[in-house]
Amino acid sequence: MSAINSSSVETKFHGHYHIIGMRRPFIVLLVFVSCAVGALLRTILKKSHIPIIVILSLIGVLLGVVGYFVNEFRVLIEYVAEIDPILFLHMFTPVIIFTAAFEMDFYIFRKSFWQIFLLSVPGFLLNWTLIGVLTYKINKYDWNWLISMLFGVIVGTTDPILSVASVKNIGLSKIVINLIKGESLFSDATTAIVFELFRDLVSDPHTEVAKEIIIKLVLKFIASTIFGFLSSRIVKYWLSHIVNDGLTEVILSFSMTYLIFFIAEWLGMSGVISLTVLGLLLDSVSFSPGVGEFIFRFWAMLTFLAHVMIFNIIGIVIAVKTFPYVTIRDLFFILTLYLALILIRGLVVLFLSPLLSCLGYGFNCRWGAVIVWSGMRATFTLNMALGISQSKDPGIAAMKNTILLYAGTASLMTLMINSTTVKKLVTTL
Repeated sequence: MSAINSSSVETKFHGHYHIIGMRRPFIVLLVFVSCAVGALLRTILKKSHIPIIVILSLIGVLLGVVGYFVNEFRVLIEYVAEIDPILFLHMFTPVIIFTAAFEMDFYIFRKSFWQIFLLSVPGFLLNWTLIGVLTYKINKYDWNWLISMLFGVIVGTTDPILSVASVKNIGLSKIVINLIKGESLFSDATTAIVFELFRDLVSDPHTEVAKEIIIKLVLKFIASTIFGFLSSRIVKYWLSHIVNDGLTEVILSFSMTYLIFFIAEWLGMSGVISLTVLGLLLDSVSFSPGVGEFIFRFWAMLTFLAHVMIFNIIGIVIAVKTFPYVTIRDLFFILTLYLALILIRGLVVLFLSPLLSCLGYGFNCRWGAVIVWSGMRATFTLNMALGISQSKDPGIAAMKNTILLYAGTASLMTLMINSTTVKKLVTTL
């Protein structure tokens, strides 16, 4: 009998050890399976309006729920759910930011700069403040003022790629597309600064806030812009000495994007702003004839793969960390939050419209409606929510999974509802 028990224990031990040993190979397998599923969905849903990344998120949620009920699978899924948020940020953000900036028309951007600035800095600050106040007033968890404002930062920003993906090829003016993308890029940079400040205040309240804000503004905006400009000059100079070698040019654009992002972040600057400046100052003319189109396709492919992995992993994280705690009241707040995000964004654009009409190419209510409805919450919202969910700070610990649940589901709702209806809105207007 003891021999049987000993054999049983040994079998369980080796089985558990085998599962633990499979964790890293499982990550690699998940990457390639996700890419294959993404390609399959693009093939099947090519003529459909259903956003592929939402389906991938739901697949991730399903995997997380299965892991909750199947013990042998739980170890692998929980390993994915504990992904380092810094690694997550540095893997995917450079691709999305550089692609968005690289696809922008620099001359339209230059004339629309002050409109973009109004939407992305004062507009974002208004948006964030109103969301934070609303959260403070109606959230059932009685979050304090700092936590509510931190949450407002997380859900207040938009995605520069997905916000224009649904309206890019349906005849909408390039001016509006550049406004949407430019606002998202620069509000992402503003978000990063405000998010860091409020996260630090929540975890460690201190008195030197004004000094910290000034230092961050100088480093994040001024120094990052200069660094991005100098980097673009270096890359252009290097490209000018490459003759008809498309492979080298592709490798150079890829490697320099990540190097510039890492160096900027390491020096305390904003990698987002540095890459935005780099992408704006580079265009197809910077590369050899015939290579520019391939470069665009290469970065479009990387962006799609990045979104595939982001939404699949976030689906798993949401399921693992929040599934056991979801209540009906949470679902009510999620719906309220989604409606509030649209309404507040509309009020902010309406408030700024008199100034927007006097700048750049002008402004009208139809453009405003498209800008409001196309504001998808995605990459940056999910990055910040993931960072909060992995935080060990005692000031955040009690509500970190709730923040992840609300931010993640709000992002998915903007993608499920807005991205599938924005084409109808554009054609109607």
